[in-house]
Amino acid sequence: MKLTFDYDYLGRRVVKKVWTYDAQSPGWELAQDLRFVYDGWNVVMVLTPNSDPQETDLEIVRMYTWGLDLSKSIHGAGGIGGLLACEEPQTVGDPKKYWYLYDANGNVGQILDATDDQSITRVARYDEDKGIGPITDGPTRGRGMARPWSRGTSTRSITWTGGSTWWRRGRRSRRTLLTGTSTTT
Repeated sequence: MKLTFDYDYLGRRVVKKVWTYDAQSPGWELAQDLRFVYDGWNVVMVLTPNSDPQETDLEIVRMYTWGLDLSKSIHGAGGIGGLLACEEPQTVGDPKKYWYLYDANGNVGQILDATDDQSITRVARYDEDKGIGPITDGPTRGRGMARPWSRGTSTRSITWTGGSTWWRRGRRSRRTLLTGTSTTT
């Protein structure tokens, strides 16, 4: 697996591409192509190219709703504790909706599935136990929607692809990460 990232002039990740290597064909094949739209440093939308090669439009993968962060402003604390909701459009039916609940430090404490507003359910709970680390309840590593945008308990960007963890740090114009195991023949 290979990951490539593109960044804008502010150092925000604007493109994430996931590539897989197929030994039967020569080279890497594009498995996922995501584009990120920002309001300041807060991601507000994730897009992907239309699956129809004749179309040039981008499809919405996820939309995010932000409120006041820990600084009691929209961007003062970089959005920490300010993510309110995530919405994922579906091919058929209503979009999936998720709400975020935080502790006093701006860490995600719970994620609620609000797709059916008559029956809101918890899909993840994150607790911190002193000396032990995070305790989780529910799907947490890309299974289900406990981590709908790969943020963990933070609203800071993190990539969980192929079992590797990559935190965005500093400014980069392009970054590639290779993961996986090598095989010998």
